[in-house]
Amino acid sequence: LAGGNAGVALGNLGRAQSQLYDQFTNIAAADQSVRRGNRQQFYAGAGQDEMINRQKFQDELSQTLMDKQAGAGLVNDALSNISNRGQFNKTYGKGSPYYEMMKSTWETSEQERINKSEALKTNKQKHLDHHWIVNMVLQE
Repeated sequence: LAGGNAGVALGNLGRAQSQLYDQFTNIAAADQSVRRGNRQQFYAGAGQDEMINRQKFQDELSQTLMDKQAGAGLVNDALSNISNRGQFNKTYGKGSPYYEMMKSTWETSEQERINKSEALKTNKQKHLDHHWIVNMVLQE
């Protein structure tokens, strides 16, 4: 080891041990540096993942709110339609002044049509009777 000299051998062993401790210290420092880099990458990835989850939540929340707004609009439209239909029925439906006027107009025109039809029948019958009488007179 040191040519039989114990002092030199102990010195060499001390120096080797010191170098070994220095290497362990360098390895530990490199390990800590790599761990720090890994943590930073993990935190950056976790932060990005959290931002993605947050964006998904915001998108779903926005969609839900839009659905609720659309539903409320449909309900409002339906209530408005019901109200408008009620007003229409009150104005034009059965029993309304407009309905009664139209019913009266229809009944009048229907009666006029019936009267005209009856008048045509009567005129045809008179015409046939007249021809019959004329033929009878001519035959005598």
